[in-house]
Amino acid sequence: MTKIGEGNTPPKQATAADYNKQIDAGCTKFMNAAALYETESSAEERTHLKQIMDQQLALIQSAVKEMQQKPGLHEVEGKVVSDYQSYLSGKGGEESFAALQHDLQTLKDYTHLSQGGGVGSEKKNPRS
Repeated sequence: MTKIGEGNTPPKQATAADYNKQIDAGCTKFMNAAALYETESSAEERTHLKQIMDQQLALIQSAVKEMQQKPGLHEVEGKVVSDYQSYLSGKGGEESFAALQHDLQTLKDYTHLSQGGGVGSEKKNPRS
């Protein structure tokens, strides 16, 4: 039996694709929790959903921090944080919720574009 720390394989370093996946998954989970939070009337459930959003935002921020070389990524992440704080404070109502959803989607789109999966990235048929 191999013990922890033994073996010949070093720990795998996270790649930009790993961080992009983490950001994408975090945004999706955050958006789902925010949508439920918006319609939930139970204070207990709203507290639970807020905890989920806080956790996902922390994971998103951590992944963005690791991807320091990506221009524009920090600005979008900063907008998400700002919109989230405005949304929780009750300022702006539906507009702050819409802005939060928009900026989360922008962050997701940004990770898809940086993976090469953006609009127009499909391979063209050379015979067409």
